[in-house]
Amino acid sequence: EREREREREREREVSVRMELIPSVREWQILYPAYIDKGKKRSEGRRISQQHSVEGPSISEMAEVCAEIKVPCEVEPLKQYSRDWFSRSGRVRVLLKDKSGAPFNPEVPNKLRLLNRLGELIPRLREFKQSQRGGSKKGSSAAAQSAAAGSSGSSAAKKKKGKRGSGKKSK
Repeated sequence: EREREREREREREVSVRMELIPSVREWQILYPAYIDKGKKRSEGRRISQQHSVEGPSISEMAEVCAEIKVPCEVEPLKQYSRDWFSRSGRVRVLLKDKSGAPFNPEVPNKLRLLNRLGELIPRLREFKQSQRGGSKKGSSAAAQSAAAGSSGSSAAKKKKGKRGSGKKSK
């Protein structure tokens, strides 16, 4: 009986929370240019260079938003007005409900969210890289070091021979 009451209470909380969520059209918009290290402030970057990321994608932004429990929706066919020739897409995020309370107290505003994205996207990339290379790491690392060792020494020999080291023509 207590379990049923708890379930009903949870359902009421969820329904109240859903009533406070505005439609997606009212959510905040984030473009990858806002956190792109390759952009200047005049080109749309909104956070400092040290917090920004090289070439962020909307999928990475959405993954990080999901991880920090910020509701988001990806719009891949949209384009940023300052960068109209590339269709990088955009992400809509819900930062506050209709009452004005932050949806996630960790990220109460857009600037804090942008800084968190800049902080967490590199970690996400490192994690994905370690997941991809995890099973092949031993054999590919040995192959890469062998290839680098052989090409490096032959390149040095070519360079030495190319310069004529010691021989003078008359």
